[in-house]
Amino acid sequence: ANRETKETGRFWESRFKAVKLLDEAALLACSAYVDLNPIRAGMAKTLEESEYTSAHRRLQAMMVDAGKPTESRKTLPSQDAHLSPVSNDELRDAIGAHVSKDARRASDKGYLNMSREEYLCLLDETARHSVEAKKGSTQKELPRLLKRTGLHQETWFCLIENFGLLFYNVAGEPHRIAAERSRVQKRRFRVSQLVQKAFLC
Repeated sequence: ANRETKETGRFWESRFKAVKLLDEAALLACSAYVDLNPIRAGMAKTLEESEYTSAHRRLQAMMVDAGKPTESRKTLPSQDAHLSPVSNDELRDAIGAHVSKDARRASDKGYLNMSREEYLCLLDETARHSVEAKKGSTQKELPRLLKRTGLHQETWFCLIENFGLLFYNVAGEPHRIAAERSRVQKRRFRVSQLVQKAFLC
């Protein structure tokens, strides 16, 4: 970006950072971490109250789509038409870029191996745990939804509550971080004790 604009210095301001996501678990955890920001901050208790998040827009779209007749769905843009689709079927979908056909968004390619409904269900179950009164309660849907990522339920909660503290340059399972090298100097990334502890669950 600096080369394109002929600028120098840091691209992000001090409170922002770019983290490379190394695996599906990191991608899912980062997405949920961002979508659940208002709930963790105590600004909202549910996804319905979490305005200005993609989860809120996706939930609105799902509710509207469920009540629309088939013909109107084709003519009216969805509430989440500007967002990347959630679902990406790795076995069936084509490999490579999928530039958006109608320019509402950059890509028409999904990014998670689950449906929009499953993702919102995962967020809802996680949000219930995050609300103080619900902490410690067992979420029925979480084990099923997390099964494909191989994440233990306690590891999931730890990642969602502490993602910004756990990962700095790269994010993922400890063995993936240990195998990663920096782009320029080819240095190994250190796996912190906090990350190791989180994945011991």
